[in-house]
Amino acid sequence: MNRKDIKCPVCGSTNLRKVFIQGTGSLEESYYVCRIHFNDKIYFEENIKPQQLIGNWNAGFALDLHTESSIPLGISYNSKYSKIGGYMNEIKYHDNINLIPKLGKILSDFICGKYISLTNNIYPYPMINGMICTPPSKLNRTYQPVFEIAKEIKRNTHIEILDSYFEKIKKTPGTKGIAIEDSRKFLNGAFRIKDKEKFSNKNILIFDDIFGTGTTLAEITKTIKEQSDVKGIYVLAVTKTRTKSGLRDSNS
Repeated sequence: MNRKDIKCPVCGSTNLRKVFIQGTGSLEESYYVCRIHFNDKIYFEENIKPQQLIGNWNAGFALDLHTESSIPLGISYNSKYSKIGGYMNEIKYHDNINLIPKLGKILSDFICGKYISLTNNIYPYPMINGMICTPPSKLNRTYQPVFEIAKEIKRNTHIEILDSYFEKIKKTPGTKGIAIEDSRKFLNGAFRIKDKEKFSNKNILIFDDIFGTGTTLAEITKTIKEQSDVKGIYVLAVTKTRTKSGLRDSNS
């Protein structure tokens, strides 16, 4: 492509500067962005590889795969985590709360369109008006990572958290290791909206930590659609397991 035909993927300007993905500096892994947005530091700070999440929502993404590889070792796995997957594993299973602000900032920047895909130019979401978190399956943790990360997203983006207006009304088993059809049956009717006006005519973001089967997110989406006049529903997860069942990603 001729340089004069290249435009800033954010605003269309031809007043460009070249930006390299941090840590590479190679021509193949660079892109052009205008001088204004160059100053906004729009680049792949963590070299994330966004994964599209398909479901009954309008659009969904995970920042990256949870693991790059996972080798069975008896009843456990020897897993090599992606950079983001490593953050999530440390936060969720090793109580490394010091990583929460860092991960929250990366997620906030992604929501606001500050990461550019070299191949897809991903701007994943419209203006988000409210956010809810997927209810945790384990209630005995010292803290709930998904809620703590969501608080960081709110602090950075000022998106309202609507968890107090949405509730789980039926006890269900965790979805890990359960067949998808069985999981759907367990989750059917498990949620309800307490105040539909908080969701009506709004773009709602459902936030999860690790995307596995997607059955919980699908049921939450169905509930919001049926019980409110929501404008749009969008999904964001920190990571995505490499298989639909999630069985080949340890600690997922």
